[in-house]
Amino acid sequence: MVYKGHLLNLIDTPGHVDFNFEVTRSLAACNGILLLVAANEGMKAQTKANFRLAFERDLTILPVINKIDMKNANIPMVVEELSTLGFIENEMMKISARSGENVPQVLDRIIKDIPSPIARRDAPFRALIFDSWFLHDSKRGGIPLIFVKEGSVKPGQKIRTFYSEKEYEVLEVGIMYPEMQPCETLYAGQVGYIFCNMKTAAEASIGETIFEPSQLGKVEVFPGFKPTQPTVYAGLYPVESSEYEELKKAVERLRLNDPSVSMSKDTSPVLGHGFKMGFLGMLHMEVFGQRLKDEYNAEVILTAPSVRFKARVVDNETIRKKRFGGESEVFISDPSKYPEFPKDIEKFFEPITKVTMDFPSDCTGDIISVCQAYRGEQLDNIMLNEMRTRMIWRLPDSEIMMDFFNKLMSVTSGEIKYDQEHAAKELVERLKEEIPRQQYEVEIKANIGTSKKSLASAKLAPLKKDFSSRLKGNFSAGRALKKIKEQKEGKERLKQIGNIQVPKEAFINILRRD
Repeated sequence: MVYKGHLLNLIDTPGHVDFNFEVTRSLAACNGILLLVAANEGMKAQTKANFRLAFERDLTILPVINKIDMKNANIPMVVEELSTLGFIENEMMKISARSGENVPQVLDRIIKDIPSPIARRDAPFRALIFDSWFLHDSKRGGIPLIFVKEGSVKPGQKIRTFYSEKEYEVLEVGIMYPEMQPCETLYAGQVGYIFCNMKTAAEASIGETIFEPSQLGKVEVFPGFKPTQPTVYAGLYPVESSEYEELKKAVERLRLNDPSVSMSKDTSPVLGHGFKMGFLGMLHMEVFGQRLKDEYNAEVILTAPSVRFKARVVDNETIRKKRFGGESEVFISDPSKYPEFPKDIEKFFEPITKVTMDFPSDCTGDIISVCQAYRGEQLDNIMLNEMRTRMIWRLPDSEIMMDFFNKLMSVTSGEIKYDQEHAAKELVERLKEEIPRQQYEVEIKANIGTSKKSLASAKLAPLKKDFSSRLKGNFSAGRALKKIKEQKEGKERLKQIGNIQVPKEAFINILRRD
């Protein structure tokens, strides 16, 4: 926006911990931040985390108390909370974004207190890509949003990317006002977009350095962004297997705008080819899935990802040759590969992850409870100082793949840093709740691989149709019994040829830990 002769670039970032990466990459292009706290809610844990991120980057921080016009606003409480971060009351701006009260004061303070970018306009062009997206309804390809650190860029100019090592001719530059607004030139200190016909998602990667080709070998490269650690993993599959390639393209393009999502290939015996995805939380996962549907019209199924186990076959040459191709060890990547005869296996081995966690000391009890619930084995416990504790745990991959790290973030209110029972009956009962009732009775069983023995089962009662109104007054017992018999026989025929419609949400819902 333009205010009193100044061009102000404002980036609105989500406050939820699941979208922390958006905050991190936005700070790379900022000289200051507005630390917003709602007067009716108070300061959240993520507000403190965002404060630390800005503080570590030595950015100017302006505290703003919003929603002061709410009936349940508690301004003194918020003032006290902000004072714990080192602010004094007379620098806290009290506003109502809804009514506009004191909003001009915020804009004046931005101009007065937040320094202009330090930029060298006479130097060769150099810029950082801190956001990018695909215009999927056009043929323009990837559109990088850049912070011009040095020099200038305009249409017709040649540019080069450092990591992908490609050269382009700039076709258009512009600013966000708030939509894409073309202009003649982007100068050092400005934020804007460039269009240079980048064909693939990899070419417009966030954190990339772009510069004048003449500076190859001399350019100072931006440090980029530290990869984020996923907290929730899920399998992502197309509803129709024929749509795999289209889904792959959609996911890659959406990851261009959100590189905090990790992606690798995965295969399911039921759902076919798909992807193992990593997200920063359950909300992040749900938003990503919804964006695939809204922006790319992609119908997907989210499930728990697969984990590969190793099985050691008993020391019996006949069994090994007859049933395991002579192998002494076999890998099981999904339940359908489970051996038909369990006694053929001497031992099972599962992949284990060592997780190092730093967190507030008063959360120690909750951390231990979560890790033990996920079959963790504690290796070390170190008091870093009177406020922080470090613990090291060994945990099975099969336990932590879904929402383990999400639980850690929850019990510590986001104040944690980390480096990477027989539930069959429960799953069957929960699947029973997720599948809609059919015209006939459906029996749900939990079996391992090709074994015919069920670990657990449940029955889904059929829909019942009231046919008594069709008897037209002659409601004799004989006619009623005849109709009941016909209905029963019809349901049996349906049962023999029927296909069960399982909602795509069922796969993820039954694997949630409440």
